[in-house]
Amino acid sequence: MVVSKIALYKARTKSLKETLERASQNKKEESAGVDLIEIFNALIKEISNAYLDLENSLPLPIALNEISKRHSISPIIFLDLEILTQRILSLLESVDENQLKPF
Repeated sequence: MVVSKIALYKARTKSLKETLERASQNKKEESAGVDLIEIFNALIKEISNAYLDLENSLPLPIALNEISKRHSISPIIFLDLEILTQRILSLLESVDENQLKPF
């Protein structure tokens, strides 16, 4: 069985979303971890590079500077990251894989 790239991106996005959903309600109002933001940004970059057609429909990566990384200061809360992750998942689920042009 061959698994398509888009199926793998869907699985990775679902995994990130489920991780964010498991956070308690109090935690959702706190800053998201820098490691989660880096996973989110890497996912966006990989999807954009693989499918140029989707690049303009994806959320922008979340900016992290060296100070943010060094001190684990996040510019976004868990809930916002969860919403952005859902946007990626909804996009991936709505596209017809056969119509996408891989890069």
